Amino acid sequence: MKNNYRALLFLLLLSPLLASAQLQKGDIVIGGSMGLAFTTLDNNSIFFSSSEDQFAANFSPSYGIFTNDHLLVGGSISVGTFFSSFTDFASFGFAPYARYYFNPAKANTFWFGQAGASLNILTGDFDNQIYGLQLQGGFSHFIGPNVAIDLLAGPRITASEDDTSLNLSLQAGITAFLGAAEKGAWRSATGIFGRGSFFIGGSGVGFSTSPSDGDSSFGLNPNIGYFVSDQWVAGASLILSAFRSELGNQTFSTTTLGFSPFARYYFGTAQRFNPFGTVGLELVQQTNKSNGNGNGNTDSRNGINFGIGADLFITPYLALEGILSWQRVFDNSSTLSLQLGVQYFINP
Repeated sequence: MKNNYRALLFLLLLSPLLASAQLQKGDIVIGGSMGLAFTTLDNNSIFFSSSEDQFAANFSPSYGIFTNDHLLVGGSISVGTFFSSFTDFASFGFAPYARYYFNPAKANTFWFGQAGASLNILTGDFDNQIYGLQLQGGFSHFIGPNVAIDLLAGPRITASEDDTSLNLSLQAGITAFLGAAEKGAWRSATGIFGRGSFFIGGSGVGFSTSPSDGDSSFGLNPNIGYFVSDQWVAGASLILSAFRSELGNQTFSTTTLGFSPFARYYFGTAQRFNPFGTVGLELVQQTNKSNGNGNGNTDSRNGINFGIGADLFITPYLALEGILSWQRVFDNSSTLSLQLGVQYFINP
Protein backbone atom coordinates (compact mmCIF):
# COMPACT_ATOMS: atom_id res chain seq x y z
CA MET A 1 0.00 0.00 0.00
CA LYS A 2 2.87 2.36 0.81
CA ASN A 3 4.17 2.00 -2.75
CA ASN A 4 0.70 2.79 -4.12
CA TYR A 5 0.56 6.12 -2.30
CA ARG A 6 4.07 6.90 -3.51
CA ALA A 7 2.80 6.23 -7.03
CA LEU A 8 -0.05 8.71 -6.54
CA LEU A 9 2.35 11.37 -5.27
CA PHE A 10 4.62 10.71 -8.26
CA LEU A 11 1.68 11.13 -10.64
CA LEU A 12 0.69 14.47 -9.09
CA LEU A 13 4.27 15.74 -9.32
CA LEU A 14 4.54 14.49 -12.90
CA SER A 15 1.20 16.04 -13.90
CA PRO A 16 2.75 18.95 -15.88
CA LEU A 17 3.95 16.30 -18.34
CA LEU A 18 0.66 14.40 -18.37
CA ALA A 19 -2.08 17.05 -18.31
CA SER A 20 -2.67 20.29 -20.14
CA ALA A 21 -5.66 22.42 -20.99
CA GLN A 22 -6.74 25.50 -22.87
CA LEU A 23 -9.19 28.01 -21.42
CA GLN A 24 -11.85 29.25 -23.84
CA LYS A 25 -14.95 31.40 -23.96
CA GLY A 26 -17.99 29.37 -22.91
CA ASP A 27 -16.12 26.96 -20.61
CA ILE A 28 -17.72 26.56 -17.19
CA VAL A 29 -16.40 25.90 -13.69
CA ILE A 30 -18.48 23.97 -11.14
CA GLY A 31 -18.09 22.94 -7.52
CA GLY A 32 -19.73 22.87 -4.13
CA SER A 33 -21.25 20.48 -1.61
CA MET A 34 -24.42 19.66 0.30
CA GLY A 35 -24.98 17.98 3.64
CA LEU A 36 -27.77 16.96 6.02
CA ALA A 37 -27.18 15.49 9.48
CA PHE A 38 -29.46 14.25 12.28
CA THR A 39 -27.57 13.68 15.53
CA THR A 40 -28.61 12.24 18.89
CA LEU A 41 -26.28 13.04 21.80
CA ASP A 42 -26.32 10.67 24.77
CA ASN A 43 -25.57 12.22 28.18
CA ASN A 44 -25.16 9.38 30.66
CA SER A 45 -23.75 9.47 34.20
CA ILE A 46 -24.26 7.67 37.50
CA PHE A 47 -26.75 10.39 38.47
CA PHE A 48 -28.89 10.80 35.35
CA SER A 49 -29.21 10.05 31.65
CA SER A 50 -30.64 12.20 28.88
CA SER A 51 -30.42 12.76 25.15
CA GLU A 52 -30.38 15.77 22.86
CA ASP A 53 -31.40 15.88 19.19
CA GLN A 54 -29.63 18.12 16.69
CA PHE A 55 -30.21 18.88 13.02
CA ALA A 56 -27.75 20.60 10.67
CA ALA A 57 -27.96 21.31 6.94
CA ASN A 58 -25.82 23.14 4.41
CA PHE A 59 -26.00 23.76 0.67
CA SER A 60 -23.13 25.56 -1.08
CA PRO A 61 -22.91 25.26 -4.89
CA SER A 62 -20.58 27.36 -7.04
CA TYR A 63 -20.62 28.17 -10.76
CA GLY A 64 -18.56 30.25 -13.17
CA ILE A 65 -18.44 30.87 -16.91
CA PHE A 66 -15.73 32.25 -19.17
CA THR A 67 -17.11 35.37 -20.90
CA ASN A 68 -13.95 35.38 -23.03
CA ASP A 69 -10.70 33.41 -23.07
CA HIS A 70 -9.32 35.42 -20.13
CA LEU A 71 -12.25 36.38 -17.91
CA LEU A 72 -14.12 33.98 -15.60
CA VAL A 73 -17.21 35.41 -13.89
CA GLY A 74 -19.05 33.44 -11.26
CA GLY A 75 -20.16 33.11 -7.70
CA SER A 76 -21.29 30.83 -4.93
CA ILE A 77 -24.24 30.70 -2.59
CA SER A 78 -24.40 29.09 0.83
CA VAL A 79 -27.48 28.20 2.85
CA GLY A 80 -27.22 26.59 6.25
CA THR A 81 -29.24 25.93 9.38
CA PHE A 82 -28.80 24.36 12.81
CA PHE A 83 -31.39 23.33 15.41
CA SER A 84 -30.98 21.84 18.87
CA SER A 85 -32.64 21.93 22.27
CA PHE A 86 -30.52 24.94 23.27
CA THR A 87 -30.02 27.04 20.16
CA ASP A 88 -31.06 27.54 16.56
CA PHE A 89 -29.87 29.75 13.73
CA ALA A 90 -29.82 29.98 9.94
CA SER A 91 -27.42 31.56 7.49
CA PHE A 92 -27.46 32.72 3.89
CA GLY A 93 -24.44 33.81 1.89
CA PHE A 94 -23.70 35.10 -1.60
CA ALA A 95 -20.18 35.63 -2.98
CA PRO A 96 -19.73 36.86 -6.59
CA TYR A 97 -16.25 37.07 -8.10
CA ALA A 98 -14.37 37.94 -11.29
CA ARG A 99 -11.14 36.15 -12.19
CA TYR A 100 -8.72 37.17 -14.95
CA TYR A 101 -6.35 34.54 -16.39
CA PHE A 102 -3.12 35.94 -17.82
CA ASN A 103 -2.17 32.92 -19.99
CA PRO A 104 -5.29 31.13 -21.33
CA ALA A 105 -3.42 29.38 -24.18
CA LYS A 106 -2.70 25.66 -23.83
CA ALA A 107 -0.63 25.04 -20.70
CA ASN A 108 -0.49 23.10 -17.42
CA THR A 109 -0.56 26.05 -15.02
CA PHE A 110 -2.70 29.17 -15.48
CA TRP A 111 -2.00 32.29 -13.40
CA PHE A 112 -4.78 34.66 -12.42
CA GLY A 113 -5.89 37.63 -10.35
CA GLN A 114 -9.30 37.67 -8.67
CA ALA A 115 -11.60 40.18 -6.99
CA GLY A 116 -14.70 39.25 -5.03
CA ALA A 117 -17.32 40.38 -2.56
CA SER A 118 -19.49 38.55 -0.06
CA LEU A 119 -22.60 38.96 2.04
CA ASN A 120 -23.51 36.62 4.90
CA ILE A 121 -26.79 36.99 6.78
CA LEU A 122 -27.28 35.21 10.11
CA THR A 123 -30.68 34.88 11.76
CA GLY A 124 -31.92 33.33 14.98
CA ASP A 125 -29.66 33.32 18.05
CA PHE A 126 -26.78 34.88 16.10
CA ASP A 127 -28.53 37.70 14.25
CA ASN A 128 -25.96 39.62 12.19
CA GLN A 129 -24.88 40.70 8.72
CA ILE A 130 -21.27 40.35 7.56
CA TYR A 131 -19.91 42.06 4.44
CA GLY A 132 -16.61 41.24 2.77
CA LEU A 133 -14.25 42.38 0.00
CA GLN A 134 -11.31 40.30 -1.20
CA LEU A 135 -8.38 40.56 -3.63
CA GLN A 136 -6.46 37.40 -4.47
CA GLY A 137 -3.81 36.05 -6.78
CA GLY A 138 -3.05 32.46 -7.62
CA PHE A 139 -2.98 29.71 -10.21
CA SER A 140 -4.94 26.74 -11.58
CA HIS A 141 -2.69 23.71 -12.06
CA PHE A 142 -4.23 20.88 -14.10
CA ILE A 143 -3.62 17.38 -12.72
CA GLY A 144 -5.80 15.62 -15.31
CA PRO A 145 -8.53 16.14 -17.89
CA ASN A 146 -11.00 18.82 -16.72
CA VAL A 147 -9.59 18.94 -13.18
CA ALA A 148 -7.21 21.46 -11.62
CA ILE A 149 -5.85 22.33 -8.20
CA ASP A 150 -6.60 25.98 -7.45
CA LEU A 151 -4.28 27.85 -5.08
CA LEU A 152 -5.07 31.47 -4.20
CA ALA A 153 -4.06 33.95 -1.52
CA GLY A 154 -4.72 37.56 -0.62
CA PRO A 155 -6.21 40.08 1.81
CA ARG A 156 -9.85 40.20 2.87
CA ILE A 157 -11.75 42.95 4.67
CA THR A 158 -14.89 42.01 6.63
CA ALA A 159 -17.33 44.31 8.38
CA SER A 160 -20.31 43.62 10.63
CA GLU A 161 -22.38 45.41 13.24
CA ASP A 162 -19.72 44.58 15.85
CA ASP A 163 -16.37 45.26 14.18
CA THR A 164 -14.24 45.52 11.05
CA SER A 165 -11.19 43.33 10.47
CA LEU A 166 -8.46 42.68 7.93
CA ASN A 167 -7.66 39.03 7.21
CA LEU A 168 -4.99 37.33 5.15
CA SER A 169 -6.15 34.06 3.60
CA LEU A 170 -4.73 31.09 1.73
CA GLN A 171 -6.99 28.56 -0.02
CA ALA A 172 -6.43 25.43 -2.09
CA GLY A 173 -8.91 22.99 -3.58
CA ILE A 174 -9.95 20.92 -6.58
CA THR A 175 -11.91 22.66 -9.35
CA ALA A 176 -13.75 21.11 -12.31
CA PHE A 177 -13.45 22.83 -15.71
CA LEU A 178 -15.93 21.73 -18.40
CA GLY A 179 -15.50 22.68 -22.04
CA ALA A 180 -17.96 22.44 -24.91
CA ALA A 181 -17.31 18.71 -25.47
CA GLU A 182 -17.89 17.82 -21.80
CA LYS A 183 -21.01 19.97 -21.51
CA GLY A 184 -22.54 18.21 -24.50
CA ALA A 185 -21.61 14.67 -23.42
CA TRP A 186 -22.14 14.66 -19.64
CA ARG A 187 -25.47 12.81 -19.91
CA SER A 188 -23.73 9.80 -21.46
CA ALA A 189 -20.33 9.90 -19.72
CA THR A 190 -19.01 6.55 -18.47
CA GLY A 191 -16.59 6.33 -15.59
CA ILE A 192 -13.09 4.93 -16.02
CA PHE A 193 -11.67 3.10 -13.00
CA GLY A 194 -10.37 -0.33 -12.02
CA ARG A 195 -7.59 -2.05 -10.15
CA GLY A 196 -4.72 0.41 -9.63
CA SER A 197 -6.91 3.54 -9.95
CA PHE A 198 -7.15 6.26 -7.30
CA PHE A 199 -9.78 8.79 -6.34
CA ILE A 200 -9.34 12.00 -4.40
CA GLY A 201 -11.90 14.41 -3.00
CA GLY A 202 -13.01 16.13 0.15
CA SER A 203 -12.37 19.75 1.03
CA GLY A 204 -9.09 21.49 0.34
CA VAL A 205 -6.83 23.66 2.46
CA GLY A 206 -8.01 26.85 4.10
CA PHE A 207 -6.00 29.28 6.24
CA SER A 208 -6.93 32.71 7.54
CA THR A 209 -5.31 35.11 10.00
CA SER A 210 -6.34 38.53 11.27
CA PRO A 211 -3.41 40.62 12.58
CA SER A 212 -5.83 43.22 13.97
CA ASP A 213 -7.60 40.93 16.46
CA GLY A 214 -5.24 37.96 16.77
CA ASP A 215 -7.63 35.35 15.35
CA SER A 216 -6.39 32.60 13.04
CA SER A 217 -7.82 29.38 11.62
CA PHE A 218 -6.68 26.44 9.52
CA GLY A 219 -8.62 23.56 7.97
CA LEU A 220 -7.78 20.48 5.88
CA ASN A 221 -10.11 17.55 5.11
CA PRO A 222 -9.10 15.49 2.03
CA ASN A 223 -9.91 11.86 1.25
CA ILE A 224 -8.09 9.36 -0.94
CA GLY A 225 -8.95 5.86 -2.11
CA TYR A 226 -7.01 3.15 -3.95
CA PHE A 227 -8.62 0.35 -5.99
CA VAL A 228 -7.09 -2.91 -4.75
CA SER A 229 -9.33 -4.68 -7.30
CA ASP A 230 -11.86 -3.55 -9.91
CA GLN A 231 -14.52 -3.18 -7.18
CA TRP A 232 -12.75 -2.96 -3.80
CA VAL A 233 -11.26 0.31 -2.52
CA ALA A 234 -9.09 0.93 0.55
CA GLY A 235 -8.70 4.52 1.64
CA ALA A 236 -8.71 7.14 4.35
CA SER A 237 -9.73 10.70 5.07
CA LEU A 238 -7.79 13.21 7.16
CA ILE A 239 -9.27 15.84 9.45
CA LEU A 240 -7.00 18.64 10.61
CA SER A 241 -8.26 21.96 11.93
CA ALA A 242 -7.00 24.62 14.31
CA PHE A 243 -8.49 27.83 15.66
CA ARG A 244 -6.88 30.47 17.86
CA SER A 245 -8.53 33.58 19.27
CA GLU A 246 -7.45 36.42 21.54
CA LEU A 247 -9.86 38.26 23.82
CA GLY A 248 -8.18 40.85 25.99
CA ASN A 249 -5.43 39.09 27.93
CA GLN A 250 -6.96 35.67 27.28
CA THR A 251 -5.93 33.32 24.48
CA PHE A 252 -8.10 30.38 23.43
CA SER A 253 -7.27 27.62 20.96
CA THR A 254 -8.88 24.46 19.63
CA THR A 255 -7.06 21.80 17.62
CA THR A 256 -8.76 18.81 15.98
CA LEU A 257 -6.88 15.88 14.46
CA GLY A 258 -8.67 12.94 12.91
CA PHE A 259 -7.94 9.90 10.77
CA SER A 260 -10.69 7.79 9.20
CA PRO A 261 -9.68 4.62 7.33
CA PHE A 262 -12.42 3.05 5.20
CA ALA A 263 -13.20 0.21 2.80
CA ARG A 264 -15.57 0.64 -0.14
CA TYR A 265 -17.15 -1.95 -2.44
CA TYR A 266 -18.62 -1.02 -5.85
CA PHE A 267 -21.51 -3.28 -6.85
CA GLY A 268 -20.40 -3.35 -10.48
CA THR A 269 -17.54 -2.40 -12.75
CA ALA A 270 -17.13 1.12 -14.13
CA GLN A 271 -20.22 2.60 -15.79
CA ARG A 272 -22.14 5.89 -15.69
CA PHE A 273 -23.94 5.25 -12.38
CA ASN A 274 -21.90 3.32 -9.83
CA PRO A 275 -23.50 2.36 -6.47
CA PHE A 276 -21.32 1.26 -3.55
CA GLY A 277 -21.27 0.34 0.12
CA THR A 278 -18.73 1.59 2.64
CA VAL A 279 -17.57 0.95 6.22
CA GLY A 280 -14.99 2.87 8.21
CA LEU A 281 -13.57 3.95 11.56
CA GLU A 282 -13.56 7.44 13.10
CA LEU A 283 -10.47 8.30 15.16
CA VAL A 284 -10.62 11.93 16.29
CA GLN A 285 -8.97 13.94 19.06
CA GLN A 286 -9.80 17.53 20.00
CA THR A 287 -7.66 19.65 22.33
CA ASN A 288 -8.94 22.87 23.91
CA LYS A 289 -6.52 25.26 25.57
CA SER A 290 -6.52 28.68 27.20
CA ASN A 291 -3.76 30.58 28.94
CA GLY A 292 -5.45 29.82 32.22
CA ASN A 293 -5.67 26.01 32.15
CA GLY A 294 -2.10 24.85 31.49
CA ASN A 295 -1.96 22.00 28.99
CA GLY A 296 -5.69 22.15 28.32
CA ASN A 297 -8.05 19.22 27.96
CA THR A 298 -8.27 16.58 25.25
CA ASP A 299 -11.45 14.82 24.17
CA SER A 300 -11.38 11.65 22.06
CA ARG A 301 -14.24 10.87 19.69
CA ASN A 302 -13.76 7.38 18.27
CA GLY A 303 -16.44 5.51 16.39
CA ILE A 304 -17.56 3.50 13.39
CA ASN A 305 -19.64 4.32 10.32
CA PHE A 306 -21.58 2.46 7.64
CA GLY A 307 -22.94 3.91 4.42
CA ILE A 308 -24.35 3.41 0.95
CA GLY A 309 -23.75 5.76 -1.94
CA ALA A 310 -23.21 6.23 -5.65
CA ASP A 311 -20.97 8.02 -8.13
CA LEU A 312 -22.63 9.68 -11.14
CA PHE A 313 -19.98 10.47 -13.75
CA ILE A 314 -20.23 13.76 -15.64
CA THR A 315 -16.90 13.11 -17.42
CA PRO A 316 -14.91 9.84 -17.59
CA TYR A 317 -12.79 11.08 -14.65
CA LEU A 318 -15.12 13.31 -12.62
CA ALA A 319 -18.15 12.17 -10.63
CA LEU A 320 -20.85 13.66 -8.44
CA GLU A 321 -20.91 11.55 -5.28
CA GLY A 322 -23.66 11.05 -2.73
CA ILE A 323 -23.39 9.04 0.52
CA LEU A 324 -26.08 8.19 3.08
CA SER A 325 -24.27 7.10 6.24
CA TRP A 326 -24.80 6.24 9.89
CA GLN A 327 -22.07 7.04 12.39
CA ARG A 328 -21.78 5.94 16.00
CA VAL A 329 -19.32 7.69 18.30
CA PHE A 330 -18.80 5.26 21.17
CA ASP A 331 -20.65 6.24 24.37
CA ASN A 332 -21.55 9.65 23.00
CA SER A 333 -23.68 10.13 19.88
CA SER A 334 -25.12 8.69 16.69
CA THR A 335 -25.56 10.59 13.43
CA LEU A 336 -27.52 9.88 10.25
CA SER A 337 -26.21 12.05 7.41
CA LEU A 338 -26.47 12.65 3.67
CA GLN A 339 -23.46 14.18 1.91
CA LEU A 340 -23.07 15.29 -1.71
CA GLY A 341 -19.75 16.30 -3.28
CA VAL A 342 -17.29 15.68 -6.11
CA GLN A 343 -14.69 12.92 -6.58
CA TYR A 344 -11.87 12.91 -9.10
CA PHE A 345 -10.58 9.57 -10.46
CA ILE A 346 -6.95 9.02 -11.53
CA ASN A 347 -5.93 6.11 -13.75
CA PRO A 348 -2.14 5.49 -13.87
